[in-house]
Amino acid sequence: MILGVEEVDVTLHPVGLSDEQLATWRYDDVAASLAEYADPSVSFELETQLYSGERYIVLTVHEFEDIPVLCARNYPEVLRKGACYVRSRHKPETSEIPSQEDMRALLDLAIDKGVQQWVARTREAGLLVWPPTPTGPSDEERFREQGRDLT
Repeated sequence: MILGVEEVDVTLHPVGLSDEQLATWRYDDVAASLAEYADPSVSFELETQLYSGERYIVLTVHEFEDIPVLCARNYPEVLRKGACYVRSRHKPETSEIPSQEDMRALLDLAIDKGVQQWVARTREAGLLVWPPTPTGPSDEERFREQGRDLT
């Protein structure tokens, strides 16, 4: 999301932000505000960027870590508590999940992340050894051994 752009007649115009506006976009304040509307909380980056002599705030919201984020609070005419918002595949917008196809893609992504976490946990617990531990010498050891024959 880029802040400092205004829309006039369906056209976006970069206008930048004033010093007073920039001062209101502190990371901790934004994180606290977003936490009121997201469950679980979202991970994001906030940075100030310079473009054509004007300053802008760029918010980069990261994909969920393990489970999809739900809206935790209503914001009239914008957000609905309990809704799950996704980026549309068909146009650059965020909306509630529009189809079973999009819901399936979201669930598949959450399942894939869950499986990756399970594999990591079982590996850390010593219950899963994958890829298998090599039983013979490593490639590096074999390389050193072959090099000894050259001297």
